[in-house]
Amino acid sequence: INWICDLYQGPHAAPPREDWNKPGKLEDFLPRYKGWDFGWLNVPEVIRNAHTILEFPMVDRDPLPRWSHGRITLLGDA
Repeated sequence: INWICDLYQGPHAAPPREDWNKPGKLEDFLPRYKGWDFGWLNVPEVIRNAHTILEFPMVDRDPLPRWSHGRITLLGDA
């Protein structure tokens, strides 16, 4: 099962350096899902049984002032 927890840290939280392979810590987010047992899906149990937990900060960035630089234009939405 591939799952994601998206947690707002506040407007002044400093994001850590981006790293796709940074291990996540259960204590950082598992308490927020306490009681999420729907009978057919026990969310805390799914999280606790995960083989690997990784953390990646999703940080909004200011847009570029322009997309074209000389003969090069950046394309895409990522």
